[in-house]
Amino acid sequence: MCTWEEGKELQRVFLRYYKGKEVREDDLEALDTLSNTDYLEYYMENGKLFARAGTIGKMFKAKPMTPTI
Repeated sequence: MCTWEEGKELQRVFLRYYKGKEVREDDLEALDTLSNTDYLEYYMENGKLFARAGTIGKMFKAKPMTPTI
């Protein structure tokens, strides 16, 4: 379980890396959490670390977050 804020951070990071993107150091903690659950996976490209949707993550269509009331 995680707090509301932690959940929002995980969602933000998931959406950022869904299609594949070079890993930013400030996202590593959230990326590690998401990769442990197979929502995201790491891969190397041209000697750089990238992340993209993993097996479970691909089951979800990436949609922009909508503000809540």
